[in-house]
Amino acid sequence: MDNVTENTAAKTEKEISLGEIFYVFCKHILWEILIFAIILGAGLGFAFKSKDYYVASADVVVKAGLSDETKQNYNDTILAQKYLVTVCDVLKTPTFISRAERNEFVGGKKISTKNLSTSYNDDSLVIKISYKDGDKSAAENKLKAIISEIETFSKEVDETGKSKYFGAEIKVVPISDEAGAVDPTTATLSDKNKIIVISAVIGLVAIVAYVFCVVLFGDKVSSVDKLEKVTGKRNVMTIGKKRLSKEDKKQCAAEDATRKFLKLNVDKLADTMIYLSDDGKNQVYQIQSAVSDEGKTTVAVNLAISLGANARKTLIIDCDFAHPTVHRAFRISRIVGITDYFKGEKDFDGIIKHTGYDNLDIITCGETITDHTIFFTSRKFKNIIEEARKRYDFVILDCAPIKLMSDYINVSPLVDATVLVVESDRTSARDLARIVEDLRVCNANLVGTVFNFSATAGGKNNYYYKKELKAEAEMLTGTTVEGETAGETAQTDKDERAE
Repeated sequence: MDNVTENTAAKTEKEISLGEIFYVFCKHILWEILIFAIILGAGLGFAFKSKDYYVASADVVVKAGLSDETKQNYNDTILAQKYLVTVCDVLKTPTFISRAERNEFVGGKKISTKNLSTSYNDDSLVIKISYKDGDKSAAENKLKAIISEIETFSKEVDETGKSKYFGAEIKVVPISDEAGAVDPTTATLSDKNKIIVISAVIGLVAIVAYVFCVVLFGDKVSSVDKLEKVTGKRNVMTIGKKRLSKEDKKQCAAEDATRKFLKLNVDKLADTMIYLSDDGKNQVYQIQSAVSDEGKTTVAVNLAISLGANARKTLIIDCDFAHPTVHRAFRISRIVGITDYFKGEKDFDGIIKHTGYDNLDIITCGETITDHTIFFTSRKFKNIIEEARKRYDFVILDCAPIKLMSDYINVSPLVDATVLVVESDRTSARDLARIVEDLRVCNANLVGTVFNFSATAGGKNNYYYKKELKAEAEMLTGTTVEGETAGETAQTDKDERAE
């Protein structure tokens, strides 16, 4: 059940909704306008600098002569139609272009097949030949050279009197004026409109790419300033991330993997909470996060230890039924806890466990149940909170992530204050803003945030808990990162069930 829930949550965290895309689009609208304006401006500049070009066009007619052999199968029209495509193909062959470049109209100037285009009409047997060039006279002269050469080309015969290049008596005749000269029609064209349209399309594509990049990489909360701006609350402390050296790893494994991994200086956060509790208003805190693996439990555990070290009697309660891990930090079995109190099998004193740290006790979640939400809505959970208020200076609730479970809806009204743990470069600004609003609707008193895994944090506030170190510690010591061997865990669970 737990694994299914965690996998579902992980999938939800990775999905990109249309709402998030629209949110980013609206949020960065000024940047998007600027991007579009720059690209469109560049396109306009290029368009107005581009020169007009000229397209010279003229028509030729394909005529076919019938021999005794071809008269049996074709008439002259059908035969001419058959060779329209062949003539168009001949016009673009290297051999023909080479001949055209030597024509008197060109005088050795280069003719490009890219600038040569043809089209034909089956009914009229007319081929329209066009050539474009940046110079008007060059376009006309090169077209005249092409037409002159194709006419000559089609008239050439071999020793037997048959066409050298066509399988039939094909003649290509230019449509000329009264004087018998080819008079091309020349049009002045421009690519300005095309360039502007293309630049506008590129601008729109760039905006879409920008929005997706921001959604995937850039809209994450990556600084304290952004965190405070989105939440509207002061960040109480920033915790950095640090990769341990080989010597540190060996020391962690040799001494005490669990406590070393969980060693975190949260004295600043503890001092803030002590200050806020001077008026007696803030005694019960819930430690929340948006998604899993943001370091919420580690912050809660170290906060509870720090409060106890400051001579404040503290109780930490594991309310994260989706992924209960607080007990592992203290080498305590999860069995016998909240669910046992809910079933009536244990009273409040029966679920209290001592951690081994000064002034710090723990209540674990106990055995997980399918629908644990009914517990948070019951009177018995309220009784636990009320009894804890009487006995302890501080009560710390490690709750399930807000995007994973809806437990916060029922827990928030029962606590005095909420601390939100946010991992750097993990949660989007939109999701975080929505979470803050959800907490507000539930009457949660959000007093501050903890910015975790920050690349810019320095000093003592370094977070050492890393998954790769967990695996290495287990290999070196034969223990889990939670600080208990598999055999010890099983035996402890068995003993507590026997009670």
